Amino acid sequence: MTNPSSKRNLVGLIPILLFAVLAVAVLSVLFTGADTYASITDRGNSAYTMRTAAQYVSTKLRQTDGEIGVDSFGDRNAVVITETINGAKYVTRIYCHGGYLYELFSSAEAEISPDGGEKLMKMDSLDAAMDDGLLTVQLSRGEKTRTVLFTVRNNKEG
Repeated sequence: MTNPSSKRNLVGLIPILLFAVLAVAVLSVLFTGADTYASITDRGNSAYTMRTAAQYVSTKLRQTDGEIGVDSFGDRNAVVITETINGAKYVTRIYCHGGYLYELFSSAEAEISPDGGEKLMKMDSLDAAMDDGLLTVQLSRGEKTRTVLFTVRNNKEG
């Protein structure tokens, strides 16, 4: 004959095991969803940053009445906008340094280092080139790249 107390122990153990299996299933679905959400959010933020950076560069170029060119700045090249304000020359440089996109506005004669600019947003690199009045600016962050093409009316090739 079987012992009735051992049957009671087994009957009490089955709901606990079912609850544990259900809890493991719920947690695995929850963690998978959280990873997927984080991946989608990171991808969206990266795309937003690239669009914003490209739009920023385009807007700066369209708004200027000065000379637009490319010149070396620090260890890389930069988009250079030279303007005359109240008879004095000023330069705006847009460049990448230390993993960020920067803008630096200064007097044309000022000796400034790349650290002196205003950090705008995270960006790995900015590559600019001028060819027959066509300015090509390529922005890169991680595996994403965005290219801005701009036709320059008055250019200064550096």
